[in-house]
Amino acid sequence: QGVVQDARGQVHFNGGASDQVSYSLDEFNIADPVTGTLEARLNIDAVRSLELESGRFSAATGRGSSGSLNLETGMGDDRFRFGATNFIPSVSTERGLALSKWTPRVTFSGPIKRGRAWFHNAVDAFYDLDTIPELPRGEDRSRDLTGSNLSRVQLNATPSTILTGSYLINYIDRRNQGLSMLAPLEATVNRRQTLNMAALRSQSYLRRGYLVEFGFAASRVVVRESPQGTRTFEITPAGRRGNYFVDLARLADRQQWLATVHFPALEGRGRHLLRAGADLQ
Repeated sequence: QGVVQDARGQVHFNGGASDQVSYSLDEFNIADPVTGTLEARLNIDAVRSLELESGRFSAATGRGSSGSLNLETGMGDDRFRFGATNFIPSVSTERGLALSKWTPRVTFSGPIKRGRAWFHNAVDAFYDLDTIPELPRGEDRSRDLTGSNLSRVQLNATPSTILTGSYLINYIDRRNQGLSMLAPLEATVNRRQTLNMAALRSQSYLRRGYLVEFGFAASRVVVRESPQGTRTFEITPAGRRGNYFVDLARLADRQQWLATVHFPALEGRGRHLLRAGADLQ
């Protein structure tokens, strides 16, 4: 309720822009460091819960003015588990036989040491071949290849201390992006993008009900957009001509430190839960 999706796939909460939302993955900021939007991809089978707050959200998720979205991912247990989905691709016969769409997903998890350490790994991929029949043969197709892998490990170091580590990698390779009847091959761009994010969090239960958390995450996003040449780019009533005018290379890094203390519950005219912390990026 209150969430809409635009033509680019970005989400908008309560009428706000897509960069006015706080996006978190297991409590760590997952938004693109430059655009502030949600560009990361992960296997949907790895998501354990999705928490959306569109009003009266806490200061811990106050980076976005129109809402906050936190994705919590799963963890393995003392049994080995394996799952696979969508392993049969789609085939197109338009202008020749070709693989058109394929979206396989794989998850596997289990114990590293039963009762103490576990792992969870989730892989997914997306392949899409789009054909524009109005364009000449050999200049009528665009290709989109996207993949992600999320690996997580949990260690119960002591009966009162839990360590969790995760690593997310994304890869995007889009050839002839923007191809259409009015934008021929010469006006398109080739786009490559990678995301690497590593995170470590510790949770310690102290006496009298105190819980102390520390966390660190580092992420890097690399984007490369290349036009097809150096000809003058033209926008005409009949469509676009020439080569796109932007040749882009972008590198963005983020480091995030978290520290949180959960106090024991206070009883008196109800039950009160207090929390204090710091978030440095």
